[in-house]
Amino acid sequence: MHWFPFYTKEWTASVAHMSAAQRGMYLSMLIYQWDNGTVPDCPDQCARIAGASSMGKSDWAVVRDKFHADQDRLVNHKLEDVRREQQDRHDNASRRGKRGASALHGRSKHGSSTGQALAQARPKHGTGMAQACQSDSESESESEEPLAITVRPTRKTPVESPKSDNLTVLRSMAAADREGGREEFQ
Repeated sequence: MHWFPFYTKEWTASVAHMSAAQRGMYLSMLIYQWDNGTVPDCPDQCARIAGASSMGKSDWAVVRDKFHADQDRLVNHKLEDVRREQQDRHDNASRRGKRGASALHGRSKHGSSTGQALAQARPKHGTGMAQACQSDSESESESEEPLAITVRPTRKTPVESPKSDNLTVLRSMAAADREGGREEFQ
């Protein structure tokens, strides 16, 4: 993940005793840990991470106190708790998205098609929407295989019949005149 939540009230409370330089170093080290997993346990390397030329012993002591040693590296446990929480949220959202996509595309948990299950539950030669969804070959065949119905989004506006071009209208009018009566044309 390329980001992490920043809890401002917790941050303000946890750095109230720090100078501005110490806060900057601490935040830089947290960002480095987020991207790399750990921070080096070396004041010179951490100063470079923070963009400073050096870090005084008193500054190092205050900032290092926010981390725990893990061999020759430092880890902020609160940040790792946040990472686990965010990873769990990400994983849960991913699972929900996959379930939703699976349902949208008609695959159930067992790999069968939801469309096939619907087709088996409906009569073979129905009316209305079920019949409109069948292809010509499905409606003409009398096979014993279950129907697979594909439901697609419908248009929001009704489909109108195509308008006649002017030449067709004029020809129709001329034919009506020849037959002795004029019909109404749209």
